[in-house]
Amino acid sequence: MDHRFKDSYESVKVLGKLYRDIKLDKPEKDPLLKYYKTIITPDDDFLFDGFRDYLEEAIACRDHYNSEIRILMKKYNVKTEAEILTSQLLGFRRINGRKSQDMRDAITGSISMIIYNCRNQFLMGLEDSHDDRDNIMPFNLHISIPINNVSKAKASAWYYVTYNQDIYPDEGRNKTILLSFPWVVADVLLAIRRDKTQKR
Repeated sequence: MDHRFKDSYESVKVLGKLYRDIKLDKPEKDPLLKYYKTIITPDDDFLFDGFRDYLEEAIACRDHYNSEIRILMKKYNVKTEAEILTSQLLGFRRINGRKSQDMRDAITGSISMIIYNCRNQFLMGLEDSHDDRDNIMPFNLHISIPINNVSKAKASAWYYVTYNQDIYPDEGRNKTILLSFPWVVADVLLAIRRDKTQKR
């Protein structure tokens, strides 16, 4: 399987077929890793009444988050959002002599801080968010978000401005559409969906 200094042949066995189908050298062509505007639409299960009140704030937060993600992608020469978020560098090449694991650790730390900052931003203006942030130890990046009508509407707005690309395009976009922003508050979005599913 692509050993440079050994004879190779095209295997007809299952492992050989799987290996050829994966195409790790061209991850940007994989439809699971690259999104197209025509297939992105909001799912009503994640929309909560009152979300329109938070759209302007949601756009500002989304653009800041996407900018941070794009900076990381550029820094590590990563083509897809999936690669940077999971720290699985499919088209890996050494950068400045750094080893793969060192780069993964650096990316993971950066992503954790971006998510931490976004969740902190999300808490601003929530009625039930008693400020325990001063008691958080520096190594604990988890921030709890109360599940209430305000947090649901706000999370829904974050989701809507990301998945309704026709009305709220990401102006900073070059070639890549980013969809991970609202999932920073996945706990709130999943609460909305769970409630709707139970009602049905």
